[in-house]
Amino acid sequence: MDNLGDCEIDDWIFLIKWSIKQTPGLRSKNRQNNENYEALKKTLSQFIPLIRLVEISPTDSYDKVGLYKGIILNHIYEEIEEFYFKGTL
Repeated sequence: MDNLGDCEIDDWIFLIKWSIKQTPGLRSKNRQNNENYEALKKTLSQFIPLIRLVEISPTDSYDKVGLYKGIILNHIYEEIEEFYFKGTL
């Protein structure tokens, strides 16, 4: 049986890849800029709350979610950090 966190990180990675393909100008990592990043944030904003980010291991969260901290709503990211640092939500 898969660990729930494994499913969530897979969902996160899929969502990021899908969103990049949906966001004009982001298909190439070399073309990322603030305007494109804001467009990516807009594309992802409705889906991020559906991913149970606290179910992702701290290592995967740091390596794969933290890269996109700027597109996650502040209160959601703060909840993630609080969960990992204090063990509470």
